[in-house]
Amino acid sequence: MGGNIVLIWQQKQVDINYGVNEVVVASERISSLSISSLEQFLNRNGIDPRQIENVILVRDLTEIIPQELKSNKSFGYLRVTPTPLEFMPVASLMQKSNVKIHTFHLPLPIKSDFDVRLRKTLETLTTLSIKEVAVNSTFSLIDNSSAPRVIEKIEQFCPGQFSCYFSDIFNTANFLLRENNLLINLLLRQTVKALLEKIDRSLNEVGIFAPIYLLKGDGTLASSKMAEINPLATWRAKEAIYLISGSHWQKNKDTIVIFEQDQSIKMGVTEDYLPRIPEGVNKFQDIELPGRYPLTITIENTSNRKKWEEAIELLNPFPGPVTLVNFSKTLDASPVFSYPIANAPNEPHVLASGVLTAPFRWETQKMIVANSVEEIDSVKQTLLDAALNTLDKQGVRLRKINYSFENNPLKYLPKNRVLLKLIIWGNPILTDQNTEPYCIYYIK
Repeated sequence: MGGNIVLIWQQKQVDINYGVNEVVVASERISSLSISSLEQFLNRNGIDPRQIENVILVRDLTEIIPQELKSNKSFGYLRVTPTPLEFMPVASLMQKSNVKIHTFHLPLPIKSDFDVRLRKTLETLTTLSIKEVAVNSTFSLIDNSSAPRVIEKIEQFCPGQFSCYFSDIFNTANFLLRENNLLINLLLRQTVKALLEKIDRSLNEVGIFAPIYLLKGDGTLASSKMAEINPLATWRAKEAIYLISGSHWQKNKDTIVIFEQDQSIKMGVTEDYLPRIPEGVNKFQDIELPGRYPLTITIENTSNRKKWEEAIELLNPFPGPVTLVNFSKTLDASPVFSYPIANAPNEPHVLASGVLTAPFRWETQKMIVANSVEEIDSVKQTLLDAALNTLDKQGVRLRKINYSFENNPLKYLPKNRVLLKLIIWGNPILTDQNTEPYCIYYIK
């Protein structure tokens, strides 16, 4: 029977766990991940590397941002907007950074002076020895070919000279949120790619050729390729692991979870066994971001019972008091009398067991123009086919593919314009099972 490896980065140490189904059968703490430490773990526990189905990493990739800001990286950034925007992008990160983001305004591609302006911009980027360029268009969501058209023009004018990235993959209609997500991910991208490739090589050296997944902040899994493109998705994964593990420890019941992080006590709640996701945007170092991240509350004064009561009341979606799952070692009694407390061991094997139950989740969306239900159904099938093809190329294999569509009419646009969102989820399986490409027919 096959099993999964779960690697959890804890400050300067790594917890390595091996689980079969939802049970961790071997767990050790190592100083760093290396070929020798992997070999020793496998040999000591009699684990055949060929039987490992998946490798799951729990690592907040945004933790490498401080070292990236000390580097002398330079990027080009093209804002494709009807009118120029004067403010600096991701300003709070750039103020004390060695990184340079050279920002240029371009008119929309339909404008007569677009080609001339783009050529001049590319000449400047060449002079600055820029190799990587980000492109963000105001109307990317409405016309999702706008940014790719700009990139095609760049390749036409300067073949092979630039590596270009566009923001259409980040599912939000807000230009500035896409900008923030795009640029922070670009800052991380090359280092994250090298890091994941190094981990993959180390695994291969000991005979592990399983697909690699990373835990995201919403408590679900992403493929290593998706994490490379959007490393921000792993932000707050170390909060998510406590929430899903608390739910699992309570036999997969939704509950309120207390845990310690960064010398603070935090509290969150699960919903359908996953972290509850708040509405609205998120603040990452004073920068607004789109995305799915857990709702948590930091308890500043742990001796103030009223603060606990207010926080629990704010979080509690249940009809009455529930058991508080407590991972904090500084609490031994319930901070609120009406809520019983269950002290869970803050141990690697307990946290890893929750990760073993985490599902894979991916979403994509497209703005469509449709005048009939039949047209929308046809687009749904096309979008589903394209999504499954993407997962197949990335080596994502699921026991059962679940999917759903959401139709969201776009404000201030004609009624026949609809933002179609596709969500796919499921649990990963052994890669040599079900190796045929995915093929699902959408049925209304």
